[in-house]
Amino acid sequence: SADIRDCYNSMTNAMVFRVFRHMLRLGESLSALLTRLTTLRGHIPHGAPTSGALANLILSPIDVELERIAFAFNLKITRYVDNIDFSGQQTYDAFVPIVASLQSLGFAVRRRKVFNAGWRSVKIVTGRTVSGQRLRLPRAKRANVRANVHEVLCRHRNGLPVADKQMNRLRGRLHYLRSQGHPQEAGDLIRRLTAAGIAL
Repeated sequence: SADIRDCYNSMTNAMVFRVFRHMLRLGESLSALLTRLTTLRGHIPHGAPTSGALANLILSPIDVELERIAFAFNLKITRYVDNIDFSGQQTYDAFVPIVASLQSLGFAVRRRKVFNAGWRSVKIVTGRTVSGQRLRLPRAKRANVRANVHEVLCRHRNGLPVADKQMNRLRGRLHYLRSQGHPQEAGDLIRRLTAAGIAL
């Protein structure tokens, strides 16, 4: 696994302009306007709804090179914005070409986020555990949802009010749990809440 250092901060307004002007083939004045609307202080801002899509477009030239490296070392590859993950027998050998490819585009790799998990370790990719062909949430995240349900149940049993904000957050977490490979666990928690008279 490798992670681009300061990904959004290293994506400059010049890179964004090139996306609009050369990749999307928009006019120069429109490209300049869109660049001003989607960048802040000379780079892609964190949290903006456009930033993820622009980052993917800026990094798209690297995808061809990453595919070539993956093929050369018989690896499988995934990229989620700035997170690059390879799996297979020769992952260690692929690191140098990966870093060189990123550097050729003007990006650096965050050293502390480069690791080779090895076959015995739990594989976590973008906050999810990879198990065979399935993505699942790590145990700690699932335990956090169960703790939220327990807290709401305890407050309800003791006649204490449950704030709308807390219920909305719980609904979101239960939906997230269900959508990330744990429908049965989410269903069991929802049934516990329903049995206690708590409407979701």
